[in-house]
Amino acid sequence: MPPDSKIQKQLLEESRKKHDLIQQNFHDSYRNLTWKVEFKHLALMWLRFIDEYCPNVQYIMKLDDDVVGNILEIIHFLNEHVKAVSLLKSQKQIFCRVIYHRPVSREKKNKWYVRRDELSSEYYSNYCVGMAIIFTGDLPNMLLRAAKKERYFWIDDYFITGILAKKVEAQLVDLKRKIVIYTWEGNEEALVNGDIFFRLFSNMSHGLQLWRQIENSYFIRFLNSSL
Repeated sequence: MPPDSKIQKQLLEESRKKHDLIQQNFHDSYRNLTWKVEFKHLALMWLRFIDEYCPNVQYIMKLDDDVVGNILEIIHFLNEHVKAVSLLKSQKQIFCRVIYHRPVSREKKNKWYVRRDELSSEYYSNYCVGMAIIFTGDLPNMLLRAAKKERYFWIDDYFITGILAKKVEAQLVDLKRKIVIYTWEGNEEALVNGDIFFRLFSNMSHGLQLWRQIENSYFIRFLNSSL
């Protein structure tokens, strides 16, 4: 719960109008990022919600709050993917920008410092950049069950898409530069045109501006295709 009562009132008003919030009470810090009340994983809260209330979805998309996506282009991509894997009983796939062979930081002053008793390996297993990840619908339950038997690790991107994904033998599908981490990798026009799927934005008004450009682009395409 936020310490500022005004913020809490704003959250309640948002929930009343949009019905789009799920709120839990916990102390948030990087070292506490994967834990919540009663030793449940904070990072798994959303997976638990999906497993309980949305068990039949085909895909789950997880975005950071400073990321905008070309949702229409992503839906087209996923629809094509469904056709390609329609004969598979279990997809077990995670679409993201994959980080390969990243060294574990042992520098105590580093924000991502990891003790050897937390992780003995000198390199992380392959895992996803957390800003934008798409999971196939069969994974939430598998990941939750795997988490019950797995030792806690506080970097949630790695915990879910590295440790747990490896445990359930999920495949990481690398979208590479379809997901833009740095602004020099892809401009706003590339996002609007669908050449990239996800991009960071500088502030909320910037993100809204990008989304409106995407909407307008698809509206124009629709009109042209109807002529």
